[in-house]
Parts: sequence; structure tokens; C-alpha cells
Amino acid sequence: MAYLAAPMIAATQPRPARRRAPIIMVVIIAVALVVTAGVLVVLKPWADAAPLTLTNGKTHVSYGMSRAQIEQQVGQPTGPQSIGMIPYDGVRVFYRGDVAVMFRVDAGSQFSVSGISAGTSISDAQKKFPTLADEPPTFHDLYFTLEDGKYQTRTRLEAVSAPYPGSPRASGSLTKQDYFLLSLATDSGSDTVSMIMVGDYLAFMGA
Repeated sequence: MAYLAAPMIAATQPRPARRRAPIIMVVIIAVALVVTAGVLVVLKPWADAAPLTLTNGKTHVSYGMSRAQIEQQVGQPTGPQSIGMIPYDGVRVFYRGDVAVMFRVDAGSQFSVSGISAGTSISDAQKKFPTLADEPPTFHDLYFTLEDGKYQTRTRLEAVSAPYPGSPRASGSLTKQDYFLLSLATDSGSDTVSMIMVGDYLAFMGA
């Protein structure tokens, strides 16, 4: 009867979990999609049209980050505060209270803003931002406000005329803190960006 026992034993043994494989694959794919979506959410500020995030390809710093968040990305300061800005590896930061509101990038830095870095030609920068305006003798500026994370071109006059936050005229209107400035500097006679500054207009006023 041994030849009959073998089939009976085989019949009572559990079948290999072949049907579970598709379910497991579905779960893996679902987790991968969630993780991917999470990455896209994290990276979205890098891709926004508004040039308020700087990246060197490995890390990034953004307008509105706290000092702790900035230093988590770029480490501790590399020197003492100078002209109101704290130097880090590749970028200088101006804080209002504990919040980063302006950045400066100089020649030799790997940080870029919307693909523009020290060494980029002004002509290439203008392809990215066609409304970039020349401010003689060596500055090329973009004034803008934010609307749903996208930038809306403004004029220098609008920013200059805007009231200070907290002033009587500020109620219900845009203030100097609501206007932003991307300023690209070149050396005299050069078409190459040598310095980048970006932040809210209030910070450019030293406040």
C-alpha cells in the first residue's frame, strides 16, 4: 500500500504559496508607488518655477527653512557672520529671527538656483527667466511674487513702493516681505554670473 500512501500524503501537504506571489508583488508595487510619491513631494520645491531653492545636486536649502534645517543640510558655519550673513560651505544665509530669508552664492560654489550658478552666462539665465532686467552697471534682477508656488513677475517700482510689514498701509496689501528678488551680478565687462543673491525684498533692505 506504500504506493497509495504517497499520493495521500501529497494530497494532505499544503500547496506551495504560488497564489500569494501576485499579492506580494502588488503590495511591493504599492509601497514603491507610495515611496516614489513621497520623493516627488519632497523634490517638488526643487522643481517649482519660483527660484527660492538652491541645490548643489546633493543637498538643498530653501527660503523659509529654520536655521536648524539649514545646518542639517549644509553643516555648521564656516566662519563668523559678515554683513549680516552667516557663511556655510558654498552658500551664505541671512536669517530673520530663526528663518532663512536670503541666500548668497559666490564664484566657486556648486550651488545653483533654477539651474543658474556662478559661471552661468547672463544670456543663458535670460533664457530661463526672460523677464530678467538689467540694472546697470553689473546687476540683472528678477522681481516676483508667489502665487500657488509659482512666480509672478513684478517690477522694481512695485517692490520699492510696497509698504513695510506692520505699517498702516500694509493692511490688505502686499508688503516688502511679499516681494522677492533674484539678483545676478557680473564683473564689469563680463557676461558671466559671479554672484547670486535671492530672498525677499525686505531682507535686501537689511531687515
